[in-house]
Formats: sequence, C-alpha cells, structure tokens
Amino acid sequence: MAAGSWPAVRYNRNQLTFPLGTTMTDRPLPSLCVTLFGSGAPKASALSKALEQRLTVGLDALASPADGDAFAEQFELRVFATAPPADAALWLNQTLHGVVVVFVDEKILEEAALLDWLRAAARQLAAEPGRHLLIAVPLSDDLKERWQAERETLGRYQTLPWSTLGEEAERADKLALRVLNAMVRVLATAVLDTPEWKLRVFLSHAKQDGLYLAQSVRHFIENQHWLDRFYDAEDIEPGLSWEDQLRHGVGTSIVLVLRTDAYDRRFWCRTEVRWAELFGVPVVVVDARSSLVYPASDLPFEGAQTVRVPDGNLPRILFAVLRAALQEMLFLRSVRQLRALARLPARPETVHVLPVVSGISAIVYACDQLRDAGAAPRFVVYPDPPLRDGFLRAAQILTGTVDARLMTPRQILEEAAG
Repeated sequence: MAAGSWPAVRYNRNQLTFPLGTTMTDRPLPSLCVTLFGSGAPKASALSKALEQRLTVGLDALASPADGDAFAEQFELRVFATAPPADAALWLNQTLHGVVVVFVDEKILEEAALLDWLRAAARQLAAEPGRHLLIAVPLSDDLKERWQAERETLGRYQTLPWSTLGEEAERADKLALRVLNAMVRVLATAVLDTPEWKLRVFLSHAKQDGLYLAQSVRHFIENQHWLDRFYDAEDIEPGLSWEDQLRHGVGTSIVLVLRTDAYDRRFWCRTEVRWAELFGVPVVVVDARSSLVYPASDLPFEGAQTVRVPDGNLPRILFAVLRAALQEMLFLRSVRQLRALARLPARPETVHVLPVVSGISAIVYACDQLRDAGAAPRFVVYPDPPLRDGFLRAAQILTGTVDARLMTPRQILEEAAG
C-alpha cells in the first residue's frame, strides 16, 4: 500500500484487505469497520444475512460511477461464524473505529474460541472507551441472561434483545437502523468530541400541504429515542430570534426535505434549503409530489439522496438520513486523520471543511470564513470525487481570492506522496 493513498477496503467476508500490523503513522487507516458474528445456525444465519444486505445494499447506493472507490476506501464490513484470524486487539486496531455485532444464540455460546475472542474484544473496548462499540443481540431472554452473566467482559455492555425491536416483520429494519446509527455515532464521538451526541434531523416542510406528512415523520422519529429532531412548531424557543434558531437548526442537522407540491414555492422552505447549501450540510429529499409534470426548479437537490414513500414505509426515510450522516462523518473523520498525519494545518481556522458542495454559494461562504483566518496555508476541503470541470474552475478562482487551496482528501494525500 502506497503511503499516499487510502487502504483498498471493500465489503468482505472472512478476510482482511490491508496488512495486519498497520498503524497510523505516515499513512491513513480505514475509518470504520463493522464485524458481524452469526453462529451459522439457521436463524442466526438468516438474521446476519438480512443485516448484511440492509447495510451493504444501501451503502453501495451512495456511490455513483463518478465516485470510484472513495466511499469503499473508508468503510469495511466483515462477516464471521468463527473467531477471526487475528487476536482481538490487533484486529480492532486495523481501523480507527469499529462496531462489533453479535447474534447470540445457543450455538455461539458453545464456540469457546470465538467467545474468548469476544471477551478479549470487550477488554479492548474498555481500554479505549468510545473508539469501538459492541452490540450483542440475544435471540431469547435466557440467552440474554447467560450473556450478561459475564459481567467483567461481555456482560458490561448493554444488549439489544431481538424481542425488543417491535413486531417480527419490522425487526430486521429496526436492527439495521440501530447499527447504522451506531456507525454514525462512533465516528461522531471522535469528530465532534461529544460522547452524548445524537443525530438531529431538521424537518423542512410546507405547512400548506406537508403538515400531516411532517407530523407523521416527526412522530416516527420521536419513537426512536436514539435520534433527535428539530421541528419548528415545537423547538423554537420564545424570546429568541426564530430566524436565528431556524438557521442554527439547519446548520447542525441533517436536513430532511418533505418536498410536496407547494414546497418549492414557499419562501422559508427555499431559505432552509439555501442555508443547507451554504453550510455544506447533507440534505435528504422525500419526494411527496403528486403531479406528473413539474416546472424547472432552481433548488440545489442534484446531489441529495431522494426517496419516495407511497407505501408509507417511514423506515426508508431514516435509512436515507443515516446513510447521508454516515457519509458525512466518514469524510469528517478522514479530515481529522489528515490533521493527525500533518497533511493539513493544525490550526482549525485555516481549514474550512465542506461535507457537501451543492452550489457555488458554499464556496463563497467558505471564502468569507477564511478571509481573516491568518497566514497561509489555507484550505477548503470537500469530499472525493473532484468537482466537475466548469464548477471546479469557478470554485478555484474564488478560493484563490483568499489564498486558499480547494482540495479533496485523496488529492491531499497524493500531493504529500509526491
């Protein structure tokens, strides 16, 4: 592996795709690994495959042909029925962060080598709080009690019993959402230095024809205690500027656009989308329009994930939200790693980070923030792949006015490698 490139990481079963013993010295590590353990027994195997499908199919959909392997280089999924081919500490240390998911059934409790490996993993988690997460999914109450009996290792971590995930038909979706949220949270804890962080969803909607949809989505989010939300009718504090609160809410959330027929014409809906563009925050669009033909729109939705829910499948919305959040956090974690490797200036005021570049106004805002940032070098960093040519040239002209370089993480590494 070249020192100036990200490791070549893929979705893999039972194998490593980077050399054991790699450490973060002069080259980057993958940001995140999810390791699934299922015993191979029929039920555990089926649940493991269902979770794998919900994670990999949705995450593959994030990458367009133009993206190349940029996303895959930051995330890996591994699936095992036995102990991995390396000791737990070494295994976990091959990525910056990890989420270990174990389907606890009778057979897995009889796998002595695997249990020893998981105990060692639990001790490693205790030694580095917050860096990795362990999610055990007991398939019965008896299995939960037996797992939690190991109080010094496995039992010290809160379990997620299969029976607590709602009705049988919805459990696979709910488990996948919880695992996706754990993936986002373990990255956000490191990026934002906030152990109690929760993902917040800003509900942008037109009252004229989107109120009932917004209320349904809000209620669904409220039932997911691991999520937070911003809903204007309830979350704007009296006595403070409501416009400032809306603007701050957009800038600190994933913006969920409920795009009904009236949405594009409403002033404050348009303003919220423009704020999201300005701040470079992720946007997910729920296309709830009913017409067959629409006029052209100038709203910057080209790069936003879009979902439809004509069947009322609200989890589909949360899957899109969590995938957008994961993409953002993987990028922010890579920027933090570039700083640790001295590929970017240590002074945060000289680097403006844009998780999403959906329009030229984001570049203008970045330049305004850097104008008085002090001595060069200055950077505007955005995710791979590079912007398309015309947009890129205009953006480079703008960043040049403040002596800033417009670069992606891969470009920074390639330049450092010479």
